[in-house]
Amino acid sequence: MAKQLKLVLPTIKGLQASGVSTLTGLAQALNERGIQTPQGRRWHPMTVKRIIEPRA
Repeated sequence: MAKQLKLVLPTIKGLQASGVSTLTGLAQALNERGIQTPQGRRWHPMTVKRIIEPRA
């Protein structure tokens, strides 16, 4: 799972750099690109949040 997260994080960072700034927008963009979560599901805003704001 950690490997999959490392692969999707650059995509998320790229989306943010292109102006996608909300969690909802990021989730929609990932889903539109056909990128699944590590569990093989669709992205939701909270799923994106857990990726970009990991717990301490």
